[in-house]
Amino acid sequence: MIMRERRLTAFYIDALLSGLFVNLLILALGDDIGWYIGVPLNVLYMLLRDALPRGQSIGKRLLKLQVVDFQGKNIAGQIGKAFLRNLPLIPPMWLIEALRLVFGSNRYGDIWAETKVIKCIVES
Repeated sequence: MIMRERRLTAFYIDALLSGLFVNLLILALGDDIGWYIGVPLNVLYMLLRDALPRGQSIGKRLLKLQVVDFQGKNIAGQIGKAFLRNLPLIPPMWLIEALRLVFGSNRYGDIWAETKVIKCIVES
């Protein structure tokens, strides 16, 4: 699988899992409370997911990818970089980001946050 396909697959995994989480909250708490709690948590996860340990969202971890800055250091805990990186994925800009990724250009989010996605590096 080439890199952009892995990146898109990791995104789909994250979106699927966060959507599943919202649906489980709706089932457990009811429509109103489930939506009011689940949707903001979903958006928060999707915006900050790359600040998780090793700069890996759940999808990136499964596909052995990670987000690093231009110096090669992962962005774990760097909420600002993760936010900037994922902000362009909010509609309607997500379509532009997807097209840039499919056609081999850097995402605006990576440019703004000065990050890139690489195959996972094991850190000691």
